[in-house]
Amino acid sequence: MDIYRPLSQRKECRPYSWVDINLKKVQSNYIQWKTLVEPSICSAVLKANAYGLGAIPVGQALLAAGCRHFFVAYLDEAIAFYEGLKELGASPSSVPDSSHYRLFILDGPLTPEAHDVIEHYRFIPVLNTLENAIELNAYAKQHSQKLPAVMHFDTGLRRLGLPTEDVATFKEMYVQGSFPAIDWIFFMSHAAASSIPEHAANTFQLNAVQRLREDFSNIPFSYADSEAVLLGRKTHCDMVRVGIGLYGVHPFLPGLQNCISIFSTILQIQDVPAGQGIGYDWCYSTTSPRRIATLACGYADGITHQKPDRDLYFYLHGHKVPVLGRVSMDLCVIDVTDVPDTKVGDTVEIIGDHASIADYAAANGIPDHRVLTGLGDRLWRFFS
Repeated sequence: MDIYRPLSQRKECRPYSWVDINLKKVQSNYIQWKTLVEPSICSAVLKANAYGLGAIPVGQALLAAGCRHFFVAYLDEAIAFYEGLKELGASPSSVPDSSHYRLFILDGPLTPEAHDVIEHYRFIPVLNTLENAIELNAYAKQHSQKLPAVMHFDTGLRRLGLPTEDVATFKEMYVQGSFPAIDWIFFMSHAAASSIPEHAANTFQLNAVQRLREDFSNIPFSYADSEAVLLGRKTHCDMVRVGIGLYGVHPFLPGLQNCISIFSTILQIQDVPAGQGIGYDWCYSTTSPRRIATLACGYADGITHQKPDRDLYFYLHGHKVPVLGRVSMDLCVIDVTDVPDTKVGDTVEIIGDHASIADYAAANGIPDHRVLTGLGDRLWRFFS
C-alpha cells in the first residue's frame, strides 16, 4: 500500500486520522463514465489536488486506465502534476497518445509572463477573455510558433469565461483570421445548474451552446461536468469533464463505487453521569449516564458538524455511534455506551462501508464535493 504524507511525517509515526483511497475503484469509475459518454472524450478534472485526495496518484491511476485529458485550475498545480507523471515516462503534449497527455489550466495564464512557463511544459491554457486570446496570439507570433489553447465561453454561470457581450467581437476576429498563431484545441463552457435537471438555466445554456457550435462548427466543444453528463447526450458534445464523479460520490449513476474511507483513532474514554455538558458551550448535555470517547480529529482535519439540529453518526466495530456536542479543532466526541469492549486506540469509521459521503454531507448541510476538498493536510492519505 502506497502512502502520501503531506506534512512529511516520520515513518515511525502512526497517523491519528487518515483517508484510504482505492485507486482501482477510481479506475473502474472512470471506465464507466468513459463508456457512458462514448464516442465523446472523457477527461478528468483533478483541480484542488484531485478534490483533496492526491492529484498525482489519482492522475497516475487514470493514465493507466486510458485517460489522456486532464484539467487543473492553477499553473503550479500543472507543474506538480507534470513532475508526478514524469515518473511514468509520460509528458504533456497537444497531441495525446500512449505516452503523452493533454494538461489544461482552467484559470488560464495569470500574467503574460506565465506563457513562458506554459509553453515550456507544453501545457494548454484555457483562455477566459478576449484580452487572453490577443495576448497569447501576440506571444506565439513573437516566438514564431503556433500554440494550443482553449476558449471558455460564459453561457450563464457568470464566473469565468468570455462574456456573452464579447462573443460577437470574438467571432468577428476569428472569422477575420485575427488569431493565426493559436491552435484552438476546442471551445468550452460550464453548466450553472446541472444538479437540478428541471432548472431553467439548463435549457438556456444548452441553447447558447448550440448557437456557439453552429457559429464555430469546425471547433470541438466541451460543456458537461459530472452532473451535466446525466442530463442527456445533448450535453456531451465532443468532450465531457468528470471530477467528483470519479470517486463514486455522484448519487445518480448506478454502478459507481465509493473510493473513499476516512478513519480516526480513540484517544480517551470517560464515564459521564447524567446532567453533564460535553464540549464547547455545553451544546450537548447527558440525560442519562453515558460512556463517551474522544477522537483525534476535528475541523482542522475537515471533520465538522455544522448543523447541530441534524444527527451525525460514525461507526465503531460496526455499531452506529452519535457525535456529541460541538466539534473542536483537533477533537470530537462520540457516544460509545452501547458498544462493548471499546478501548483507547480503536479505529472509528467516519466515512466508508457503513457511512456514506452523502450522509455525512447531509448532516453538515454541504454538497458532497466540499467534504473531500475540505479534508485537512494532517490526514494521511493511503492509496491501494
